[in-house]
Amino acid sequence: KRIVVPVDFSDAAMNAVNYAARLGAESGAELLLFHAVQAAIPDPYVPAYYITDVSGEQAGAARESMDKLIERLKADYAIPVNGEIAMGDITASLSDYASNEKADLVVMGTHGARHWLEKLMGTNTGNVVYQLGMPLLVVPEGSTWKGFRHLLCASDFSGSEAGIAEALLDFAERHQPDITFVHVKQPGETVSTFNKEQLENYINRNLNMAFIEKEGG
Repeated sequence: KRIVVPVDFSDAAMNAVNYAARLGAESGAELLLFHAVQAAIPDPYVPAYYITDVSGEQAGAARESMDKLIERLKADYAIPVNGEIAMGDITASLSDYASNEKADLVVMGTHGARHWLEKLMGTNTGNVVYQLGMPLLVVPEGSTWKGFRHLLCASDFSGSEAGIAEALLDFAERHQPDITFVHVKQPGETVSTFNKEQLENYINRNLNMAFIEKEGG
């Protein structure tokens, strides 16, 4: 019901915003846009007031861009949209904002402008997911909304992933895609953890599901 989208106003971020807006329109969700202005690193040779002025100008420009984006999204998608401008580290600020707003999902793009968004989605992706503590939907650059027609869930079929399967299926029931659970057996894995009957019994939903086990590395 509440989707947070971090934006840096790059093409990749705008693509993710439009993707999230389509998802929000289909799901009846509210869109919450978020932009973080990185604090300037103090320089002993630069007056403090200058650094403050620069950060203030960046925040002002971001606010203006955010307001224009909110107006467009409301007009194009007829969904509730709000936006927030914060100062500080993007990862911590985004995590705090999403948590405070009780967001259900964070949607973000990749290969954006070469600053906080690219840093966030670089090698630190795992840390970001851990800090957010909520689902993260990553929209690759150039991807466009086509709905959710087929979902692939990597699984070890051990039965310990019941919570993940339940969350996935709650999401899927809104969109009715085909779902494939796939387990890749690792080299030397002699005892299969695949328990199809247990999974099928647990996730007995009116959905088209398949279970596949493959050999691989």
